Amino acid sequence: MPEQEPAAPGTTTFRDRWFLVLSLLLFVGLVGGTIYFGKQQIAARAAAAAAAKAPRVETPLPAGAEVSFSGVVQARNVLAIPAPIDGTVEAVDVQVGSAVEQGQALGRVKNEGLAAAHAAAKADLETAAERVSTLESSLIAARLEASRSGIDAERARGDADRAERNARREEMLHKEGATPRLKFEKAQKDAATAAAEVEALRSAATQAAEKVTKVTSDLEAAKRSVDEKAAELEGAQAEIDAAAVTAPVDGVIIAVNAKAGDAVTKAGADLFQIAVAADELLVNIEPNPQVASKFVEGLPALLQLLELSLDGVAGELKRGDKGQWRVEFKAPNPNVKPGLNAVVKVKLP
Repeated sequence: MPEQEPAAPGTTTFRDRWFLVLSLLLFVGLVGGTIYFGKQQIAARAAAAAAAKAPRVETPLPAGAEVSFSGVVQARNVLAIPAPIDGTVEAVDVQVGSAVEQGQALGRVKNEGLAAAHAAAKADLETAAERVSTLESSLIAARLEASRSGIDAERARGDADRAERNARREEMLHKEGATPRLKFEKAQKDAATAAAEVEALRSAATQAAEKVTKVTSDLEAAKRSVDEKAAELEGAQAEIDAAAVTAPVDGVIIAVNAKAGDAVTKAGADLFQIAVAADELLVNIEPNPQVASKFVEGLPALLQLLELSLDGVAGELKRGDKGQWRVEFKAPNPNVKPGLNAVVKVKLP
């Protein structure tokens, strides 16, 4: 069989022409498919948009139809407890789920300014009390000194009277020549000395009495200061006591929104929330308008609590202040509490 001669340079063989035709057909097919699928997508989007604009026809709900909702059990009556003062949480004494009694400590908030004021008031009271104690001791000493000075003055006055009488007698005797001059002069000198001593002791007694008066006045002022400082300390202690957060009512803690070390303010988020009546619970539900139009207050509902093995808990529909619907019920036992997941079933009238 004769061998095929190779194609001359620059010429196209039959195989090359066939390959070119196949490539062209493949290209045309791809372009056509892309255009076709693009038109299909555009048509689908247009149909979807038209369907969205078209009015929706809802199937009427028959009487006795059962509708279901899911929700979380919440307390019906919740009391929020804010921070009593601005400061830092020093301690939290309860946790979520704790049953508390009225007056029970929930935690404490510390304010450095109040603590400093309390310490200063306490120091001032101690200083005032020490001054009262010192003045009381001084008053006792002053009274003793005044008493002693008075006694000494009275004794000296008696001695001076006797010396004066003796001097007059000696003067008379001296004039009669019945006593020597020296004895007369000595009697006069003794009388003068006794009189001077009386004046000195009388002055000391006066000073002692004046000191008693002054110390008494100072003591009364110091006692008033003690009363004032005690009132200041009492006020500072009252503010410190107010920083202790206590339960205003009996209930169950359902929220603790701070931990030790957190900064809090009176106007900030609540520190605690207490369910006042722990067995009065609810589940909020969000029915669509068609279902909501069938609802009436008091309609029976059945709750299945997913975390508990209960046959079902009976409740009833209620409408809130803002028009929202909820199912209210009473907890059949202490295990039913806020935070549980529930499925609510309602039969339409």
